[in-house]
Amino acid sequence: MSRNGNGKSAVIYARVSSREQKEEGYSIDAQLKLLRKYAQENGITVSQEYTDAETAKESGRTSFGLMLDALQAVPEKERVILVEKTDRLYRNIYDWVKVDQLRPVIHFVKDGYVLSDDSRSNEKFIHGIKALMAKNYVDNLSEEVKKGQLEKAEQGTFPGKAPLGYSNVVADGKHRIDIDPHKSVLVRRLFEKYASGDCSLTELTGFAREIGLRSCNDKIMPRSAVYALLQNIFYTGRFVWKGREYEGDHTPLVSNELFQRVQQALKKDGKPDYRTKREFPFIGLVKCAHCGCAVTAEIKKGKYVYYHCTGFRGGCDKPYIREEELDKLLVRVVRDARVDEDTALLIRDALREGHRQERQIRQMQIAEITRRLERVRQRLDRIYEDKLDGKIDEELWARKRSQYTEEINSLERQQADAKREHGPFYESVERIIELAEAAPRLWSAQVPHERARLLRILLSNCTFDGENLHPDYRKPFCWLAKMQERPISLGRMDSNHRSRLQRPLPYHLATPQ
Repeated sequence: MSRNGNGKSAVIYARVSSREQKEEGYSIDAQLKLLRKYAQENGITVSQEYTDAETAKESGRTSFGLMLDALQAVPEKERVILVEKTDRLYRNIYDWVKVDQLRPVIHFVKDGYVLSDDSRSNEKFIHGIKALMAKNYVDNLSEEVKKGQLEKAEQGTFPGKAPLGYSNVVADGKHRIDIDPHKSVLVRRLFEKYASGDCSLTELTGFAREIGLRSCNDKIMPRSAVYALLQNIFYTGRFVWKGREYEGDHTPLVSNELFQRVQQALKKDGKPDYRTKREFPFIGLVKCAHCGCAVTAEIKKGKYVYYHCTGFRGGCDKPYIREEELDKLLVRVVRDARVDEDTALLIRDALREGHRQERQIRQMQIAEITRRLERVRQRLDRIYEDKLDGKIDEELWARKRSQYTEEINSLERQQADAKREHGPFYESVERIIELAEAAPRLWSAQVPHERARLLRILLSNCTFDGENLHPDYRKPFCWLAKMQERPISLGRMDSNHRSRLQRPLPYHLATPQ
């Protein structure tokens, strides 16, 4: 039986962000009115309504969490959500994952489609892209903050939290970084003692505890924190922000000469400077399928690179694998996420049809909003004439003017939203399709480190059992891989496309040229 939610009960979810509240757009009331009307017209009983009016920056909304808990408590076939559109439900990737785990039926009323387990693969793919694109909203909110931080860095002021030995101070409305009179002395002692070469990093960590130097959170500093402190160029009067070094306006704690002596001492402290050693491209991409530990790498006989389980959880006797053999397994992972030419054509056709339908709906919405806007403006004109003719008093005029003005502002915002083109969304989908088509060819043409970058785009997790790799693809690439497993239907197609659906989609594993 198809799980479309019709004739059943459902929950309603509506949300506005803090910025939208300030602009008085996308009101909760407007969303609820739309969703209630949709439920009534489709014979759906609303069991509960959930609303959130919070910031879009963090996950874990109050009503959003309550809604997920409530859905978790009912049978899976009864999990139905009504929401205005994609970015009203998802604010970030974490929200998407939480909802997806419950496998509900979701009615995106304004977007005009229903998503469920029975949805076609291309519908899930396009929905996944929309959910990923919703994250751009958070990125846009933070863009101005990043610009301000960059400007601050270029003026010589560190935009973040000051390290140990300094403190962030606000005076006369301006932010600056001052020396902490007590901790700065202790930090300088660490640099001087370690530069002398009389102690190891472990002994220096013990010394920090003896003199009472604690972290900014007033906790005992571990060896790693002491190591990071000794490497921080902030103490020389410079700082690094977004990968670029700046000359700071704060007072240095140590001289450049002392800092360099400390760096030389670190290299001789039994722990090599790993950044100068050979980097293994596939570290961090694979885990052991037996114990869950990371897979690391080492060089044997001075030239052969082997990958193996770290055995961090008590020893793992699984075999080593040469880097060349691991590369051969990984190329199969890339090929499995590939979309062949026929499949890519079907997806592009579906996207074009979806874009065409969306533009038609948007034009209808614009026409309807324009008609409503004209009616309200006419009413405002008439009541103004009644006021001039003395037919109504000042109190009624003021109330009606406020009411109609608010309605006009709301309709103008809706009109602007309806006119907004969604070209960037379809361009992003096209880039993902191009990547899926070209992935094997890109793999063959790239060096190992670039291949690792490609894998990080495709994979969310990957395990190795000693013989085989077991990849978990990121969305939407996981759906692209699944599309290879069964025939798909894209609804309206020409006869040539329909003929392709009489057989499973082509699945090419040939070595790319």
